[in-house]
Amino acid sequence: MPSHLHLFLAFCLILFSARCQSQNKNEQAKPIGGPFENSEFFFYGLPENLSYSDTSGSFFTSKIKLQISGRVLHKVSKAPVSNAILYYYQTNEQGLYLHKPEVKESMPPNKHGQTHGYIRGWLKTNAMGEYRLLTGKPGTYPSRTEPAHIHLSILEPDGKTLYYLDDFTFDDDPLLNRQNLTNRGGSGVLRLAENNGLLYGERNIFLGLNIPNYPLKDSLVFNGLKIGEEVKSFTPYHVWGPDKGTKTCPVCKYGWFHGILFFISEKSTFQETKVWLSFFEELSQKQNKHLKVYLVFSGDNSVLRKQLVKLGQELDIKKVAITTVPSFDHKESDVFRNKLSLTDKSTLILYKRSIVTGKYLNPEPTEQIFEEIKRTLQEGESPYFFLPQPKHD
Repeated sequence: MPSHLHLFLAFCLILFSARCQSQNKNEQAKPIGGPFENSEFFFYGLPENLSYSDTSGSFFTSKIKLQISGRVLHKVSKAPVSNAILYYYQTNEQGLYLHKPEVKESMPPNKHGQTHGYIRGWLKTNAMGEYRLLTGKPGTYPSRTEPAHIHLSILEPDGKTLYYLDDFTFDDDPLLNRQNLTNRGGSGVLRLAENNGLLYGERNIFLGLNIPNYPLKDSLVFNGLKIGEEVKSFTPYHVWGPDKGTKTCPVCKYGWFHGILFFISEKSTFQETKVWLSFFEELSQKQNKHLKVYLVFSGDNSVLRKQLVKLGQELDIKKVAITTVPSFDHKESDVFRNKLSLTDKSTLILYKRSIVTGKYLNPEPTEQIFEEIKRTLQEGESPYFFLPQPKHD
């Protein structure tokens, strides 16, 4: 048999084998979590060997270059998840999904004219659950009916559980409507930091979070916001601290680095509060501008305000904001948007870039939880955490 025929048959065999492997994965996977249009596109051209890092077809040609990174985590234990496959696709700078035959990842339109274009690819999380995507910033659709976004879906390590996640979107996009977001897998809103011409965004993804009919139920049920969701803006009254006498939003003014919101009901004692306040003040002094702590008391009245002023003076508080709201379901201050429990003694929320990273119901001021809080803050200090917030026009 001629040698060129051998080569041709070998090429066909490799192509057929890869196609069968991709088809087998497609047949094994079961989309969950509601309608998933064109879920089979996830597997079109899926390579056999994947890395935790991928560079898209638009990275080198786009004017605005992005690095998006993070980890895939279990939603309750926050343990890293390895070997999860993330699939992304996006428009070009003009907001179009174009097919480019010369790009191997590119998808030709099907019989209905549908395609995910050429800016698409896959990432497979490493042993630490990490992923990293280098790509160009997508444009909005020419119709400007939606904000700029990057589609994202996940195939869990079992090779069977498939669902789409909230898109990567951008915090400064005027078309972004947060009320339309469902936080599938956690918030996909990116707050970009810039360094040497590259924009950095970070997002952790939580398996099954806010996915309808997800097979694994939480062993713990938390009221209110979940880890991975956005903290909602609200305006408490500042009784003591740097913004004394004002109604200043903690998320709007101090949401760029780390933040702690400690919501305290009338059921808490002032003795407990003193221990917490001393710990938070010491921590704030060490972290300086990279941490803002708010104590938010329910029950805004003159008696409580006088007690809190006395507390601030007694402990010589300079960094921590001591604030009040009439109640945790108060509408005018918007604190109700954080969905706080009205029956619990207290709720402690840690956040980074306005995304919840830790949450405790009715925590006691012990050394153990103090160390947990410090560890959570330390784990959130990624290489670009300390970059300043970009200035927007």
